[in-house]
Amino acid sequence: MPPALSRTPAMLRLALAALLALPVVAVAQDAAAALKKQKEAADDAIKQAKLDKPTVAETDAILLYTTQPEAKAKLLAAAAQKTFDATYKLLKVEDKGKLWPGKLTAFVLPTRTHYNSFVRLVLKDRPEAVESHRTSSKGDTAFVLVGVEPGTTPTDASVADELSQTVAAVTLTRKFGTSSTVTELPYWLTEGFSRVAVMRTEGNAAKLTAFKAKQRAVFAKKTVGAFKVGTVWGADKAKDQDILAASFVEFLLFGPDAKFDKFVNAFKPGEGTPTPTTANALEAVEWKDEAALDNLWKGWVVKSLSK
Repeated sequence: MPPALSRTPAMLRLALAALLALPVVAVAQDAAAALKKQKEAADDAIKQAKLDKPTVAETDAILLYTTQPEAKAKLLAAAAQKTFDATYKLLKVEDKGKLWPGKLTAFVLPTRTHYNSFVRLVLKDRPEAVESHRTSSKGDTAFVLVGVEPGTTPTDASVADELSQTVAAVTLTRKFGTSSTVTELPYWLTEGFSRVAVMRTEGNAAKLTAFKAKQRAVFAKKTVGAFKVGTVWGADKAKDQDILAASFVEFLLFGPDAKFDKFVNAFKPGEGTPTPTTANALEAVEWKDEAALDNLWKGWVVKSLSK
C-alpha cells in the first residue's frame, strides 16, 4: 500500500480505494455494452447474408464468425489475435481497449458465393471481380470481411494469412483516425504495414526469414540501382512493389529516425491539405530530397540484412 494511504483511517482508505476503482469498473461496463452491441450487429449481418448457423470463435480481442468448422474457426481466431497483439506492439498502443471498445468482429467466408452474398445483402454493394476482403474501422462495430480471390483454391494457411493482414490493416487505419471519421491511407502503406505486422507476429519466424530472403534478392548490388524509393508509392504496379512497400514501412518503423507515426499522421486532412499525398507526408518528416532518402533507405536495408 502506498505510504500516503497507510496512515489514513481504515474507512477512508476503503472509500478512496472504491473511488480509484470506479474508472476500471466504468471501462469494463463500456466494453461489455460494446461487445453486446457488436454481437447483435454481427447476428443481424449473418441473418441478412442468409448464412445458416455460422461457427463462432472468440478471443480477448476478436469475435469471429465463419462457415468453417469449429476447429478451424478457433485456429483462425487465434491467428488473428496474435496479429492483433503484434500490431498493437508495432503501433505502441499500450491499452488494448483504447482504439475501440469491445472486440473487433471478423467474418471469414472462404466460399465465394457466401462472400458475394454478404457484400450484396449486408454492405449493399457490388463485389469487385478480384477483391478478397473488406474492412470498416468506423464506429463501435468495426469489422473485417475476409474471403478469397475468384479462381483460387483457399487453403487453411492462405485464409489465415488474409485474415491476419486484414486485421493489421484495419487496426492501423483505426489508430490514425477517429471512431466516426477514419482517414483512408494509401494502399501501399496499408499493405506494407500489414505484411510487416504478420511477419512479426509471434511464432512467424519462417515468414520473416522468407521475407528477408526476398529482400536480399531485390536489394542485391546488381538490382538495387534498378529502382528508386518512389517506386514504393508509384501509381503503376512495379515488379516487387509489395516487397519494397513492406521494406519501406520497416524503415519507417525501425530506421535511424523511426518516423512512422509522424509520417502516417501527415495523411490526415488539414487546412490547406484536404487530400494529403505521400509528398505531403515526406515533407512532414523533412524528407524533401528524394535522392538522399533513396540512399538512406537502401543503405539501412542492406546494413540490416547483413546482420
